[in-house]
Amino acid sequence: MGLRIHFTYEDVARVVLAEEPDPLWEGLLSLHLLQTRDAPLVYGRWRRAAGGFVAPELLRLRRLAPPHGYSADFLTPEAASAGFEAGVEALLATPRGRIRADLGELARARPLPGWARPLADGDARAMGGLAGLVRGHHERFVAPYWPHIRSRFDEARSVAARAMTGSGFAGLAEGLHPSVRWTAPVLHIAGRHLEGDLYLRGRGPRIIPST
Repeated sequence: MGLRIHFTYEDVARVVLAEEPDPLWEGLLSLHLLQTRDAPLVYGRWRRAAGGFVAPELLRLRRLAPPHGYSADFLTPEAASAGFEAGVEALLATPRGRIRADLGELARARPLPGWARPLADGDARAMGGLAGLVRGHHERFVAPYWPHIRSRFDEARSVAARAMTGSGFAGLAEGLHPSVRWTAPVLHIAGRHLEGDLYLRGRGPRIIPST
């Protein structure tokens, strides 16, 4: 099992490294970490300081972003590359069909609570409430640690840039993650929750370094 991303020469030529950390991706990753006790030496102090295991806003958001398996893709719109507020605006503008598709994918693994129905219907009040939860999570768990996040991002980006400069995309791909393997022209990503083939068709991906 796994995801296979198929690249053309045009796709490879359009690969870019993000120049700034993505606040909504950082929020999603922090949400995953707050639901586990993984890497206690690295994240234990942050978890204790954040009080994430009892945070009220976590209780609902974590149903959309479980620590393992699929998380709702609409929580991380591309527009967040321009900043947190731009990301929240894009989240609020998510087409109903996209929300339904993402929630349907989530429901394949576990039943969704009743409050997910208004989201699937694109209800403006429900979406506003979700945006409020995302904002509250960001203000509590991400924003206070942004200088540290930025510092680690810069370090990871520097390593990725050197790999890409020295060995091209193949060098970058080899250092992305232990689950990632590059066999030109296909990028293989192993994972129990990943399966299928993705053809980029000229859409060069944006790589967001993270540690």
